[in-house]
Amino acid sequence: MNTALRFLTLSLTVFLAARAHGTDLQQVQMLDSQGQVAGFVLDEGETFRQGSATLTEKGKARLKDISCFILDTSSSFSIFGFSDNAGRGDTNLILSTVWAQAVRSELLRLGVPTGRMDSVKGLAASEPLASDATPEGRMRNRRVELRFAGRQPLRNLYQAPLPPPAAGKAASGPGVQEPLTAAVMPAQPQRFALGLGYPDLRARLTLGAGVDAEAKFAFEQGIQVYTGRVYWTVAGFGPLKVDVGGEGGYGNFNGVNSLSGGGPVVGGFLGLEYPFAGRLRFSVDAGPFRVRASTEGYAYETTQMVFNTALYIYLL
Repeated sequence: MNTALRFLTLSLTVFLAARAHGTDLQQVQMLDSQGQVAGFVLDEGETFRQGSATLTEKGKARLKDISCFILDTSSSFSIFGFSDNAGRGDTNLILSTVWAQAVRSELLRLGVPTGRMDSVKGLAASEPLASDATPEGRMRNRRVELRFAGRQPLRNLYQAPLPPPAAGKAASGPGVQEPLTAAVMPAQPQRFALGLGYPDLRARLTLGAGVDAEAKFAFEQGIQVYTGRVYWTVAGFGPLKVDVGGEGGYGNFNGVNSLSGGGPVVGGFLGLEYPFAGRLRFSVDAGPFRVRASTEGYAYETTQMVFNTALYIYLL
């Protein structure tokens, strides 16, 4: 089996496995006013078995994906459990605390450092998202939230309406319909990584909106290639990301397959990225690469399929 076929077989296997077993974090994300992820919300019914704090298989899979997201950032977070208002207040406080602690224990088992967790609390029915007058509303209010430090989810909390205030008296109090206004947060800082490929060195910067830029220097047996790369994340399956991108720059060729001199190089690629062990990320990509050089007095052009692998460490 040649190299190209091995790469395509491996990529297809990873892609199908991630699609079959991964969970979509977009379904449980909470965003702030800048469109950054402010946290995650886990429904009690999907996360825990009925009447207990034992995680379901779906709950475990969801937390595994969330742990990968957390390990790929440097943010700290808090865990809050919430109940509906049915039953006694002290019982609801205990129940919401147990749910929050169960999520904490699972994240610790998945490798999230305890130092990243600012607090773990049960808040009972203090922040309803819907009316407790209906079964659907009570179900929505029973949940666990992970909130990143310094970010405010952009949403409205449920508040029951009150009669109109008396003339000349301003409306106030917990029953007034007032949206929860998200604090204006600065955009997420750009993140910088160094990468070691085969055989190249890289410096990569996250620009936002799924776009990364990279400077790359490749070297091997008389070849020196200086290029810039642009990545665009087009899909995600849990922690696995699918990228497309382009590359362009200049190459020097000296004594390699009768080539000499130098010329422009351009290409495109399709790749996969997977985060692991905190700040580390592994990537693999492949695509056509066009090279132009001179050999023995005439121009030489060729297009070849090029495969790249790299290990990144994020410093900022």
